[in-house]
Amino acid sequence: DLASSDTIFTLVLKDLKPSSVVANIKNLKLQKLLYMLNQPHYTDGTFSMNADIKNLDVDNLQGNIDTSIENALIDSQYMTNEYNFTSAMPQTTFNIQTNTKLNADIIDSKVNFNSNIASMDVKSVKFNMKDSSLTGDFIAILPDLDKFFFVTNQHMRGAISINGDIKKAKDLDLNVHTKVAGGNIDVKLHNDDLTATLNKVKTLELLDMLMYPTVFKADLDAKVNYNVADSKGKMNGQLVDGQ
Repeated sequence: DLASSDTIFTLVLKDLKPSSVVANIKNLKLQKLLYMLNQPHYTDGTFSMNADIKNLDVDNLQGNIDTSIENALIDSQYMTNEYNFTSAMPQTTFNIQTNTKLNADIIDSKVNFNSNIASMDVKSVKFNMKDSSLTGDFIAILPDLDKFFFVTNQHMRGAISINGDIKKAKDLDLNVHTKVAGGNIDVKLHNDDLTATLNKVKTLELLDMLMYPTVFKADLDAKVNYNVADSKGKMNGQLVDGQ
């Protein structure tokens, strides 16, 4: 009865060392678990897990873990205060499903996240326990940009889809691609150095997305170099066929 859940597990020892484990957790209450762990109440919801790990040897892990969080509700007031948002975070509900495969020193996870303000699909994110490296890819969809006013402080209309990949070893490398206002935006982050390329972004569509008067028509090409740590950068842009 862990945090009001129905929990059953079987642990097998060989020579007094953990050898394998089968665990089943149903409908664990996240708010009770957070209270038990003396953590802030940042979400409600129910957590379930099925784990079948046939080999617990850290050098030769073998097994499968399925987890889910259902009917979850973020504590918007806590998040707004904790992250100093200048406006209140909207009420946000979400569900998460993950499947994790353990194969020797590689942990390979598939993640599906859905909420009322955004969704994200991760086909594969691999963590190497030997060198602590991480690789993965993702697709994110924001169906209503105006719901992110609490982050951007800018009212916007429309939706956006983003796909990218990430690699973290000695260095952090993140690549992101999206289509905005009829053009393409490619972003690369290497540690603290960010570069972005804007290609043929339509100013009329961009102004409309930002809810500004659509007073100028042109194609925008630009290159941005920005240092995240210093919060400083430079943008060189060109407006083509302006009217």
